[in-house]
Amino acid sequence: TGRPVPSPEVGRALRGMLMGGAVALQRNDLATAATKFGEARALCQAHAMPAEEASTLIALASLALAAGARDRAVQAYQEAIAVSRDAKLHPVTCQAWMGLGGTFLAAGRHGDAGAAYARAADAAKEGNVPLLRVEGLRLAGSCALMMGDERGALAAWQTAVDEGAAEP
Repeated sequence: TGRPVPSPEVGRALRGMLMGGAVALQRNDLATAATKFGEARALCQAHAMPAEEASTLIALASLALAAGARDRAVQAYQEAIAVSRDAKLHPVTCQAWMGLGGTFLAAGRHGDAGAAYARAADAAKEGNVPLLRVEGLRLAGSCALMMGDERGALAAWQTAVDEGAAEP
């Protein structure tokens, strides 16, 4: 995250847990990966590292999706949103909303997906990340179209075009 960890020991422990989770994931050992990422999250909570905690929750959500545990993925994304929002980590909040939107979209929940993508766009605006803002609006518009709301789709897309065109 570019921010210092509380101590070298905490940094080593966190890197070890995350690396252990990544190696387990590479071996398709989802249970071990979940355990390692869960340990990393607990360490982040214990040492007040919200950026790392939220990122670990996003990893846990992705892992849950890979394991077919959609409800657990939704829960992890929602927790990541709460942690990152409270810490005013808008780009991370945006990423978590995008992940949640994708989870809903895969489940055919177009209304929920569109709402999540719109929230991602809002978080991107707060964090001054114009490309993510445009992508959130584009996806929100696509979801609106999937639900038969052409007017809503066009409004979202026009906003994306207008705001994107205003960027260098």
